[in-house]
Amino acid sequence: MSGVASLSAITPEWVVAAATAVLAFVAFVSIFANLFLGVYTKRAAAAAVTQAGLEREQLDLQKRQLDAAAAAARPLLSVKADGVGDRFVNGYVSYDHGSEPAYEVEVWIRTRAHLTHASIDRITLMDRSLDFMATEELDFSRPGIPELAVMDAVQGADLLMVATWKRGDGTPDRWGPRLVKVKPGQMPSLIG
Repeated sequence: MSGVASLSAITPEWVVAAATAVLAFVAFVSIFANLFLGVYTKRAAAAAVTQAGLEREQLDLQKRQLDAAAAAARPLLSVKADGVGDRFVNGYVSYDHGSEPAYEVEVWIRTRAHLTHASIDRITLMDRSLDFMATEELDFSRPGIPELAVMDAVQGADLLMVATWKRGDGTPDRWGPRLVKVKPGQMPSLIG
């Protein structure tokens, strides 16, 4: 009966005290658990920020590499004239740099008296250079290159040359305008 007597000795104050002690212990453990979780959450957040920074650096590097590859593939052309007539200019377009083709190549050459024009559908690295004969163009506004419309932009036998083209993705590009001073007696093959 001593077990029953000891149960009867438990008063409500002891029950409240025991429950308070248990709740205090649970609160104490919860505080330490929350502190522990807070520290590790902060560390995880710092690691995530560091990881995001590394991924940003990798993306920047990939963008620079892509830009460099695009610049290396970009077709760069130049124009040389090797014969000038009354209303025409003979010459060639050189593929100077790149790996992708240049499309819709337009060559515009302004002499003192005339604007001449030639078209080339496509030039590639394998072509290296293509000949053209630029013939007189009567519509001075057609190329959309204001430098060519100025009548006194070219003096004497000088040439003002421009080439425009489109890259594979349709982006327009151009060479010039370049004013080429032609000296009296200069060989036509040296013009450009």
